Amino acid sequence: MWRSLRTILYHGTASEIQQVDVKLGRERKDFGKGFYIAVSKGQAIGMML
Repeated sequence: MWRSLRTILYHGTASEIQQVDVKLGRERKDFGKGFYIAVSKGQAIGMML
């Protein structure tokens, strides 16, 4: 049986994202440069700081 699951992921940013470029991330994040996403809006906003 095929079951379609849909998950909304959030990225903490104040600007529109046209495409993902992991090289633009900040060095001093928990896991280094990257494109960080979260399953909750609150967590994504926390990652902006």
